[in-house]
Amino acid sequence: MRARGVGVAAIVGCLAWGSPRTIVEAGGPVRLTAIDRNGHPVAGASVIEAPRQPDGRYLIDPSAPALAVLDDRGVLTPLPTLREATSRWAVISPGRVAVLVPQTTEGATVRLDPAATIVGTLVDERGQPATGATLQAAVADAAMFEGADEWGLRDLTYRVVPDAKGAFLLSIAPASELVWSVVRRDERREPVAGFASGGTITALRGSALAGRVIDLEGATPAAGLTVILRPVTVARQRDVTAEPALPQDEASAIRAVTDEAGRLRYVDVPPGVYEAELSDRRYAFDGDAPRVDASGIAPRRIETWWIRRRASVIGTVVDGLTRLAIEGATVEVAPPADAVTSRVAAVPVEATTTGADGRFRIDGILPGAGYRLAVSAPDRAPVVETIELKSGVVTDRTRILLLAARTVRVTVVDDEARPVAGAVVRITPADRPEPDPADRVSALFVRTAT
Repeated sequence: MRARGVGVAAIVGCLAWGSPRTIVEAGGPVRLTAIDRNGHPVAGASVIEAPRQPDGRYLIDPSAPALAVLDDRGVLTPLPTLREATSRWAVISPGRVAVLVPQTTEGATVRLDPAATIVGTLVDERGQPATGATLQAAVADAAMFEGADEWGLRDLTYRVVPDAKGAFLLSIAPASELVWSVVRRDERREPVAGFASGGTITALRGSALAGRVIDLEGATPAAGLTVILRPVTVARQRDVTAEPALPQDEASAIRAVTDEAGRLRYVDVPPGVYEAELSDRRYAFDGDAPRVDASGIAPRRIETWWIRRRASVIGTVVDGLTRLAIEGATVEVAPPADAVTSRVAAVPVEATTTGADGRFRIDGILPGAGYRLAVSAPDRAPVVETIELKSGVVTDRTRILLLAARTVRVTVVDDEARPVAGAVVRITPADRPEPDPADRVSALFVRTAT
């Protein structure tokens, strides 16, 4: 939601000043000067580092340690070094609008105008101070403020840390529009609606969930395993073949790590239905991925989750006549062709290529029967075998023979035996069903020519 800054007031509190550093940052201004709107120097202003955020904005944290302090003439030379290459210098001063330092190699001058002040209180759903949570306020618009573009005011996000009573204060450019969010201890963000200066922001507390993860092999606790909870709407849309996961997917993920007894605990889980996911590809849930309904703030225990080890397949690809190793052959493990509605159909095709010795290995496959092991190489006939992969077992296909492909020459003529140019000829094995265009394995046996 958006709130406008009202009134002009000074910041109450103190800023943490650090020890000045005098290493010149490559590509930055050699001299920095701060003035007020009347052209008078602003002494004692602080230079801080404004890290670049994933959305391209720069974070202004008034509690951040100062890299340097401007002298009595409002001058600093040279500028301090930045820890991150993507960061920007920012200048802050009590009761004044924070600005970004222009990106120039010449001398830079910034104007520090009086700021408007927004005050409020951050509480939980019981009306108590929301300890451990902070606020972020992203500038949505600062069109009415002179110099908004010059000083980068539209590119800023402010970090606000409430005090022990939940009270907070933010100094911004007058007439700025802000979009607020609550940042929890695990860095998850939740949007804020209905806030205006002087009001209250409620940070709803989520569920506390406790459970246990057991390995089917020996019924032993699964220790040190990261289990991720994703909202069902995100889990359904998630592309299982995507690496890495989409940023918005990760932003909504909630993680916990099992202890030596296999126990795991989630705290402050926002209301909703979640689907569990194992981050370690050596394991899979025994059956469908479990789901959790998180509602209310009372601690609750979830069912025990059983996992099993994933399967692996190895082998060697050789020439069918000479028995010499074939390097660079493509080896794929795909679900059964008819597994359209089965859970195994959601498993992506796993692929690799053979090394100089013709050997291959594919790990992290969900155990199951009816998998197709497809092997192909240029100028050779493909081979497809049906295999069963068992939990925690490395299946060795020993040697897979590839024969040289044959060349078929076809002449297309019309009813009067005249050659037809541009005709498309497709050859498929007579003993195989009509190939599915979406099935990469069946497509291996299709050859087309014009």
